[in-house]
Amino acid sequence: MNDKMVFRLISSIPCSSCGKYFEASDVEILESQEDICLVYAVCNACHVASYIVILASHKKTAMYAELFPQREAKPGTSGAVTEEDLLEMHRFLKDFDGDLAALLRELD
Repeated sequence: MNDKMVFRLISSIPCSSCGKYFEASDVEILESQEDICLVYAVCNACHVASYIVILASHKKTAMYAELFPQREAKPGTSGAVTEEDLLEMHRFLKDFDGDLAALLRELD
């Protein structure tokens, strides 16, 4: 997933605390693969920090279910993600050294 796409997607997400939309300057891309990205964002208005996982396709929500089996994957919805969820995603993306697209196809 390229940075331009990430910043475009992030600009459509409001802060969960104050509702202000994130700007590119609020965002740090922590890990990025072809169809998934982990982002750290700090709201410019209220300074609340958020970790955001971006899945490039609703078809890829099976991977979310695989990584976080305690949660039901629901495309197009958002829910509270725990700190442990974020650490799991970060470890997965950091240590993954394979073909992510092939892995996601296997999960479909």
